[in-house]
Amino acid sequence: HKHPAQHAGRRSENLAEIDTTRRYRLAAMTLALTGFATFVYEVAWTRVLALTIGPTTYAFSAMLALFILGLAAGSSASARLTADVRQPILVLGVVLMLAGTASLVAMTQVNALPLRVADLVRASHATFADVLRAEIATWAWLLLPLAGAFGAGEAAGNVGLAGPVRA
Repeated sequence: HKHPAQHAGRRSENLAEIDTTRRYRLAAMTLALTGFATFVYEVAWTRVLALTIGPTTYAFSAMLALFILGLAAGSSASARLTADVRQPILVLGVVLMLAGTASLVAMTQVNALPLRVADLVRASHATFADVLRAEIATWAWLLLPLAGAFGAGEAAGNVGLAGPVRA
């Protein structure tokens, strides 16, 4: 016969295991969904940027570099900030709302992108390098906040749900 206290101890261990399992599953699901959303945005923005300079390697390279930079910066900042937060799930919710807001702001600018490029090209003193620099600055303004928010969401989801990773 087992003492009731031993039985209760095992029960609480089992509940902790279940809670941990659910947290890991939720963390994996959060990472998968934010990763999928990031991929969808990468494809969509490659097509949008191709409208401004054509379907070139410049459009893809600029989009990819900006997304990777934004994801890295957002993930790094979020991992540092959420490591000491008592409710990182709340941080995840706020970050994902910021990602949605950044997405809405960026989408409102899509129709104006080709017109901005036309205005730049029309300028008599503009060189190709000037136009390309101005376009990349515009793309950075649109994409870095969005990619940073997705990177922050992935890190906040990982830290908040699965727990911080300590080296």
